[in-house]
Amino acid sequence: MKVLIQIHFEVNGSKVLRRGDISVNSFEYKIKPDNAAAESAIRYIKDLRREHPGMKVYKVVYKTIDITELVLKELKRIDDEILNDTYDVPF
Repeated sequence: MKVLIQIHFEVNGSKVLRRGDISVNSFEYKIKPDNAAAESAIRYIKDLRREHPGMKVYKVVYKTIDITELVLKELKRIDDEILNDTYDVPF
C-alpha cells in the first residue's frame, strides 16, 4: 500500500517541497495509520538527507494529516543516538 507523503524542508536558505507515493506497511497502517505513515516519511527523509545534507524539516503531511510532531520526535531520537554513540574499540 502507498500513501502520498509531503516533506517541507529548508536547505541553504531555500524552502523545498518534495512529495511522493511512499510504501507503508499495510498491517500497521490499519492499526495506527499516523505511525505507519511517519515511519515511511522517516525512510523518505533519510534518502533526502543524502541528496540535501543539512536540510531542516519543518512540516510533514500525508493525505491531509499533519504528522510533523511524530516525525521530528523520531528524527531527533535517531540523530541523538548517532551523535551520542560511542564505540568501544579494543586496542
